[in-house]
Amino acid sequence: MSEKQISISGLSTTNDPSQKELQSLISHAKEEKIKYVLNEQNFDSKLAKMVENEIGAKSLTLHNLSVLTDENIKNKDTYFTLMEANIATLEKALNE
Repeated sequence: MSEKQISISGLSTTNDPSQKELQSLISHAKEEKIKYVLNEQNFDSKLAKMVENEIGAKSLTLHNLSVLTDENIKNKDTYFTLMEANIATLEKALNE
């Protein structure tokens, strides 16, 4: 089994895929039986939600470490606790 990252919006949040590219991504995700779509915690994507709905996947969140949320501060999260949470998220996505 090999893992592959497929970006919905590319490297820029202003660069949305064409309808043809989006359909290709959805078809590929269905063929591969993708169960999870990974998102950054500060990024809300309507396209990601649409892909999740189309393929019947669940959303998982990775912390990009650029901004601490109020919850992170309240929980006294550190770089290491956030990275450990990211590792747990990746393990879930890759092993289920």
